[in-house]
This record gives sequence, structure tokens and C-alpha cells, in this order.
Amino acid sequence: MMLLYTQCEFDRLHDRSQQYKTVISAVRRSRDWIHTKNYQYLLNNKEVCKRETKGDLFLIVLINSKPTGIKRRRLIRRTWGSTKTVNGTEIRTVYIMGRSNDTNTQRKLQEEQAQYGDLVQIDFHDSYDNLTVKTVMGLRWASTFCRRAKFVMKTDDDMFVNYMNLVKYLKALPLQKQKMLYVGNSERDLTPIRKGKLKKAAKWEISLEEYAGDKYPPYCSGSGFVLSMPATKTIYQTSKTTRFFRMEDVFIGICANKSGVPASHYIGFGAYWYAYSDCRFRFLITVHRLSASEMTKYWRRVNHPHHPRKCPTKELLIEWYDYDDEDILNDVIQSENASYYYEYVL
Repeated sequence: MMLLYTQCEFDRLHDRSQQYKTVISAVRRSRDWIHTKNYQYLLNNKEVCKRETKGDLFLIVLINSKPTGIKRRRLIRRTWGSTKTVNGTEIRTVYIMGRSNDTNTQRKLQEEQAQYGDLVQIDFHDSYDNLTVKTVMGLRWASTFCRRAKFVMKTDDDMFVNYMNLVKYLKALPLQKQKMLYVGNSERDLTPIRKGKLKKAAKWEISLEEYAGDKYPPYCSGSGFVLSMPATKTIYQTSKTTRFFRMEDVFIGICANKSGVPASHYIGFGAYWYAYSDCRFRFLITVHRLSASEMTKYWRRVNHPHHPRKCPTKELLIEWYDYDDEDILNDVIQSENASYYYEYVL
């Protein structure tokens, strides 16, 4: 069937089409910024950071989790997340998540919150593409309800975190460096993955519309990084006026770069899986993708270590950097990071 329009009717249809395009464009633009005021708390405990008894809170740890991730949260509560103090230093741990549209899952979350009181659920759809929203909302929560904490750590529920090593590292930092701290496994000079460049990397592909630059600014891997409270507040405020980017760790790096907060690298923040050894876990702060049995085993070993008198430096650095070239490895051994590691950790 053919439809015939007069010029006047055609012009009206064209105007409506343009109006529709304008609406769609506005919707896209609205996604360009994280409208923080629009996200309400569904589950919260404002008293988490008020429970400390020996002065101000030293560290609040924000663990990105899923509404359905109850098994991982239970495992963390039984292992590394059970630590509340390290040599008198107060630590608190909470789990950050978005909304579940499943009523049964939401009911279980309410029961979990009643038992543990460590869930922070915000009213946004919990998905991979919303990891940036989740992380930024975690920073908002920390700067609102834990503002007296000295440091804020962001990590994920598939990580192992050694609080003892983390506290030891943070306390050894020069006071000047502690003021505007942003530290983790720092990535530098990385380029966006464009479509078709890497196999099996579709979820990390970034279009020119999303990010037009040739390189990302320095940023710390989202697997685990630490901010001082002043840096947390600064980066959170900057996020309100920064174009949304779905890769959460890169987005935090963009905000930090805009704010003048430098991304620092520390070799103890592991972003990968590591086999356990007493030498390696003498300084490691984070380890990625441990199974439930590995996490339980590592937790026991960390609490009952057998430290050899001397650790094989070369073996450790190969594990960290995967360098095969002997000359490059020797350069790493003599690097500033390696020197810092020996001075403050061993």
C-alpha cells in the first residue's frame, strides 16, 4: 500500500521526526553525566563508621558486589573481611550494589542486611555497564557516612585483600603523600580497544564516540585501589561534571586527572591470580580470582605464615611482571618501586 502526503502533511511529519531525534539526543546526553541526586539508598547502615571505639576510623573498604553475590560475601566475611582491627587500627568493610528486579533476591538481601548490616544498595540497575555508577556511588557513600575515615579502599568481591599488609603500607607512607593519595596497580599509556582489534574483548571495546582520545590518562586498576579521604571527596565532586564512561577504573582515573590527583603505582596491588608462597604474600595486598577453597587456604596461611629469612627477589619480580628478558628484569630490580618495596615492606 502506498501512502501519499501533501507537502503540508509531510512537513508536519518531518517536524515530529526532528522532535523525536531531539528527545533521543537529550536522553543520550543525560547519560553523559552521573546524576548522583537521582540515586536513592534502598539498603543502608549509617552507623557502620560510628562503631569505632579507639579514635577515628583508619580505613573503610568498599567491595563492589552483585545482589546475587551472597556466597562471595559470606566467604569474605569468614576470611579477610572478618578483620576489624590491625594492631589497634580500625577497619570497616561494606558491600556496594545496585538494584535487583527479582523480589526473592531483594527479600534475601533484606534478611542479609538484618543479620550483618554491611550492605549499601543504591537504586540503579546492577549491571556490568553500570560499574562506574556503582563505584562513584560508593565514593559518595564513603564521603557522606564515613567522612572521618583516613583512607577509602575500593575493591571487588572476587578479590583477596591482605589488610595487615595494606595498613602496614599506608602507615609507612610519607605524610605528604598520604594527603592526596590515589594508589593501586597503576596503568599508564594504555590505548582504547577499538572494534575488531582484539579477539574475545567485545565488552572492553570503546567507540570513538565514547572516548575519542588516543590514550587513557593514568589510572589504577579497579581490582583494588586506595584513596585518601580528601582525594575521595575531590574525585567524587569531579565525577558530577565529568562525561560518563562505562569503564569504571578509567573513569576514576579521568576524574583524578582532572582534579590534579596523581595515580601512584605500588607493586603490592596484584591484579592477577598468584599461587601462594610465604615470600610473595609477605607484601602482596590484593590477589585476583581465587576460588573459595583457595581463599580459605590463603587466609589461614596469611594468619599463620612461615617467613623464610631471605626471599628470592628475582623469582618474585618475574611473578609480578612476567618478564622473560634478563636485562629488563634487572632494570625492574633496580627500579624505584622495587627500592620502595624493600625499604617499607621487607
